[in-house]
Amino acid sequence: MLEDYFQGLNFNDFYKLRDGVNRLVSDIMSGQYAKMNYPLVELLEEDDRYILNVEVSGAKKEDLKVTYHENEINIKGKRQKAELSQNAKSLRNELFYGDFSRDIKMPAEADGDNINAEYKDGILHLEILKKEEAKTQQINIDVK
Repeated sequence: MLEDYFQGLNFNDFYKLRDGVNRLVSDIMSGQYAKMNYPLVELLEEDDRYILNVEVSGAKKEDLKVTYHENEINIKGKRQKAELSQNAKSLRNELFYGDFSRDIKMPAEADGDNINAEYKDGILHLEILKKEEAKTQQINIDVK
């Protein structure tokens, strides 16, 4: 039965496709594509809020701009390259410098009017409260 699905197929084409995908993934993970122009994020949920941690090391606080519109947070900024001496040669560079931007879609329960932000040790830490009606409520049950 299974043979019916594969009649007339050339498996060499599948192997070529697999090899091409493997090369592409390898290039992305180790080559110039590894330099990302957007920061990495971590989004957590608690009963009454969301916590968004954004890795923006190398950016100055005054170079960061955070906006919220239609349940989406946009983070823009710039990473500055440190000044090097004339004699310095780059042997390897996997860091990204320059402008970056990242849009993070938030759950519908996020309250865009209640966001607190703090920048410390290269991490932009945002706390977004949940809308009052979306907060988890505990109901006590009276057992008789």
